[in-house]
Amino acid sequence: MADQSPADQTPPSSGMQSLSVDSQPPSSSSTPQMSLEEKFKIIRSVGEECIQEDELLNLLNHKPEPICYDAFEPSGRMHIAGCDDRD
Repeated sequence: MADQSPADQTPPSSGMQSLSVDSQPPSSSSTPQMSLEEKFKIIRSVGEECIQEDELLNLLNHKPEPICYDAFEPSGRMHIAGCDDRD
């Protein structure tokens, strides 16, 4: 790179574009919205335990993107196959 002349080292000024990423998709998105019942059915199909289903329905009704967590509670003796390497 040190062998290049100064004319070769100027950054291109034409043809440059600015890009940005929005954290939220536009509200006029073409993806169809799921009903409350559809969201509930999907969550219950993959969720192993739900203490209060009415609280889950209330949460889904009031928060468009609820935050969930994945928990692991070791009980008894651990087997090597039970080790889960989650990133």
